[in-house]
Amino acid sequence: ILNIKCVNALNKTEQIRVFAKRNGFQFEVGKLNVYKNNIVKKAKIFIIPVSFDGGADTPKILPNLVDVLKNKSFNQAIIDVNVQIKKTMDVRKIINIAMQRNPIIASSIMGRYSYLWLNKDNISSAMYLDFFSKFYTEYMDKNAKIDRGNSGNITYVFVTNRESFSGSEKTDKLDGEATLDQSSNELKWGDLCVIYKNGAKNCYTYLHEIGHTLGLEHSFDNIKYSKNKLTFRRGYTDNTLDYLSNDVITKDRT
Repeated sequence: ILNIKCVNALNKTEQIRVFAKRNGFQFEVGKLNVYKNNIVKKAKIFIIPVSFDGGADTPKILPNLVDVLKNKSFNQAIIDVNVQIKKTMDVRKIINIAMQRNPIIASSIMGRYSYLWLNKDNISSAMYLDFFSKFYTEYMDKNAKIDRGNSGNITYVFVTNRESFSGSEKTDKLDGEATLDQSSNELKWGDLCVIYKNGAKNCYTYLHEIGHTLGLEHSFDNIKYSKNKLTFRRGYTDNTLDYLSNDVITKDRT
C-alpha cells in the first residue's frame, strides 16, 4: 500500500511519478496527477421538504444525505458545501393561514395553483419548477433569491413525494429535474431543482440534480453551447452526471 499525503495546498498541478526498483534497475510503474487545490470554492444547499396534504405526505430525507453532500462528493472537486435541512413547506397549512388572514388573497392562491390539486397525477416538471420557485419566495422566505439563470449563491432543493413526467406522452417518470436556460449563447443552469418520489430514495439523484445547479452538464451532452470537451455514450459510465440504470443506483453507491 502506497500512502501519499498532501501536506500543504498546491497552487499548481503537480505530477507524482512512481518507480519500482529491483536488482539495481529502476522502472516507472505509474503516474499520479494532483491538481491545484489552494482555492476552495463554497456552495450553500437548502434541502426543503414539501407537503401538499397538511404534513401527511412529507417526504423523508435520507439520513446519510448531508454526510454524502459534504464529505463524499463535492469535496472531491474542492467545494466546501454547507447543507441545511429547512422547515417543511406545508402548502395546505400556508393556504389555511392565508384564508384566516385574508380570504381574498387565499382564494387567489388557490386559483393560481389549482392544477396542483385538481390534476395532481398529471403535472409536468415545468409546472412544479414554476410553482416551487414562486410559492417559496412569496410565502416561505421573501429574502430568498431563486433565480432560474443561476445568479444566486444558494441551491434550493425541493423534495416531494409526488411524481412528475417528461415529454408530451407523459409516460417517462422523472427522478429529479433542474432548470436550464438555453435562450442566450451559453447554457445557464438555475439554482433550484426538484427531487421527486422515486429520486428521493437515493443520494445519486440529489448529486445529479445539484450538480446541474453548480453548472455541470450530462457526461453525454453534445448540445448547442455545451462546454463538454469529452462526451461519453449515455448510460455507459459510472459518472454522477450520466443516466444510470436502477440496478446501478443502490444504497451502497453512496
